[in-house]
Amino acid sequence: MAATLLTALMLTLAFIPMSGSQASKQYDPWMDINDDGRIDMRDITQLCINFMATGDPTKNVNVTNWPTQQPEPSWKVIHVSNEPDGELNLTFSSGWCRYRTFVYFVGGYSRMCIHMKITNISYVGRGKTTVSFDSLIWQTEMDPNRYIIGVDEIPNLNITIEYGSNIPVYRLQTVPTFEVKAPYLSIGISVVSEIPTGWISLQVDLYLRNE
Repeated sequence: MAATLLTALMLTLAFIPMSGSQASKQYDPWMDINDDGRIDMRDITQLCINFMATGDPTKNVNVTNWPTQQPEPSWKVIHVSNEPDGELNLTFSSGWCRYRTFVYFVGGYSRMCIHMKITNISYVGRGKTTVSFDSLIWQTEMDPNRYIIGVDEIPNLNITIEYGSNIPVYRLQTVPTFEVKAPYLSIGISVVSEIPTGWISLQVDLYLRNE
């Protein structure tokens, strides 16, 4: 039967007039059985050989342009400092001080972690000193005195150093995570000490990540 059908098809094709209209036919890769870039008698022969075969009509497709795996979100680190060496140096008198950091650009990120470590401290007298993060001041512009859209109070985010402790060994016991709420940020930091006057050096880093 296959041979008869093949002969009939070949005779039919032999009497089809050759004209310029064939050039307008659009190539269909699904009809190119042997994938040689053209639809001809070889494809028809293959169809005749498999005439009346049955099975699953699902076609196997070999996908070669899978998207490359995206890298894990990377961290951007901002060093909070007021000195050229990258340290944040604060001086307190009457046993306390409050400092507001410079305004930093944090736009384009969704999460922020804060890490703080005390690297040095003066000891004049005896007593303990506590350094605390008071607040996160979110802003829409760089100007530190304008465009404030919100302030997040931060309770219990502090480090306490007893007199005579080794330095640097004190850091935040946890690394808190915050939602980034505006393109610009400044941080309120306070120092409360049983020592009347002194200074303290900190290493404060903001870790930003887009998740």
